[in-house]
Amino acid sequence: MNTCNRNGVATDVAVRREPEICLNDLNRQLESRIVERTTELSERGEALETARHALRDSEEKYRLVIENVREGIALVQDGCMVFANPRACEITGYSTEELYSIEFQRIVHPDDREQVLSRHQRRLGGETVEPRYDFRVVHKDGTATWLEVGAVLIQWEGRIATLCFFTDISARKQLEGNLRRTLVERETVLEHSMVGIAFLNPEGRVHWANRGMLEMFGGRLDDYLDRSLESLYSSREAYLRVGGEVSSAVRAGQVYETELQLRRCNGAMFWGSISGKAVNPADLCQGTVWVVLDISARKRAEADVQAALAQQKELNHMKSRFVSMTSHEFRTPLSTILSSAELLRHYSERLEKKERDGLFDGIETGVMRMTQMLDDVLIIGQADAGRLECSPVALDLERFCRELAAESEVAAEEVAGLRPELRIDIDTGGVPVAMDEKLLRHILGNLLSNALKYSPDGGVVDFSVRIEDCVASFVVADQGIGIPAGDLPKLFESFHRATNVGNIPGTGLGLAIVSRSVAVHGGRIKVESELGRGARFTVKLPVSGLPLAGCEVSMSGVDSCASCEWFEAGCLRQFE
Repeated sequence: MNTCNRNGVATDVAVRREPEICLNDLNRQLESRIVERTTELSERGEALETARHALRDSEEKYRLVIENVREGIALVQDGCMVFANPRACEITGYSTEELYSIEFQRIVHPDDREQVLSRHQRRLGGETVEPRYDFRVVHKDGTATWLEVGAVLIQWEGRIATLCFFTDISARKQLEGNLRRTLVERETVLEHSMVGIAFLNPEGRVHWANRGMLEMFGGRLDDYLDRSLESLYSSREAYLRVGGEVSSAVRAGQVYETELQLRRCNGAMFWGSISGKAVNPADLCQGTVWVVLDISARKRAEADVQAALAQQKELNHMKSRFVSMTSHEFRTPLSTILSSAELLRHYSERLEKKERDGLFDGIETGVMRMTQMLDDVLIIGQADAGRLECSPVALDLERFCRELAAESEVAAEEVAGLRPELRIDIDTGGVPVAMDEKLLRHILGNLLSNALKYSPDGGVVDFSVRIEDCVASFVVADQGIGIPAGDLPKLFESFHRATNVGNIPGTGLGLAIVSRSVAVHGGRIKVESELGRGARFTVKLPVSGLPLAGCEVSMSGVDSCASCEWFEAGCLRQFE
């Protein structure tokens, strides 16, 4: 019985111990979890504190950036600023409180306000608007400040707002304005310059040309853009030559300058002075700038000066030849007159009548010779002054020519006892002729006289006259001393005598009178000569008084066009 009691007590104790053990286990688990949770919370608190410190550091950094950035930053919501950094205040001149208390549009310049508000409304309406643009704000002191603004829409405290970044560009705008004005001024100067200015690309094609260039050459700018300039040159050879010279000069970094004849759009030629230079000598691919000046007036003035100098030089030579001629040609008849007068004064009683008549004849001949020379000088003066006139009248040409030939043959001087044979061949065909008898006498009389005079060894002088197609042709040919080739260009100049005339008397006025008389009569004259084998002169005159077409003077063996300048009547090309 006692044993049973002991077992019962043991059982009761065991039952009572189980809850206690469980409670202890729970306590231990709770303490462990409390420790773990405490540790976790502690770690989270430390992390949170670290995060707070990091946030404060970040906020401080962003604040430093926003406060010290060189761009103005503003936040506009419902038409008012709700945020502005110090730079925004500095740019506008307003304090933060002032900016927050006024509508944003009030600081926008009145001239730009509509543009800014329109962009803002379109942006709020969802349209795509250029994010960056320029406008002016009115500084607090009343001056205008140019801003370059970039704007985007953001959410601010649950509502739409506009974030703006802006920079003061007033200095840049001023520079742009100055540059624009300078460019306008320079463009105005370039456009209205008296000289032509053009910019050529590296291929030598026109990229730009000013008004002066277009007025000089004619046409429009589109007529020249990206086109070759060959058509503006006098020839392809000139174009290629200048192109090669330009390339050499540009490669050497030098300015190319020249004067040459250029062609306008209408084909007219003019003298131009051109100069070209690379835009950048260090980079020839940038092209060249050209300046063209019309120097036609200067060239004409230079030509006039040269002509005047040549005329003055020729006048001086003429004066010299005149003095030489008069001193020589007047001396002989004057000596004859003087010696005859002295003989008559001192020995007239001793002289027989025949001898006295001979002296008087000598005096008369001398006077007539000097008179003829003075008449020749007078005719030259009249012709050069434009006072030599042509008055055609009805004329029996055949009778006139035969009488003139007979007079010339009688008047010709005999040389070495020989008189040249004068052969006459005249056939007018009965055609009525109207000519100036005085001019015709000057022409034919001098030609016949020269032919006879410059045939000192005799020979034959041919004188022929023909009329064909209302044109009278007169040919005087001799077999005399001929004319040296070097004397042909000056053959018709006053007081000029060929270098081979020797002691044969003459004034050098005969052929000058002939050429001027032919020109006044509206005719033409041609000369053919070979030294030592005579000369052949052909004169063509209109039978009706109307001038012939073509040149007045022609010479065989002479570069006629190159000799135009010495004969004022016109070109010297051969007539057929």
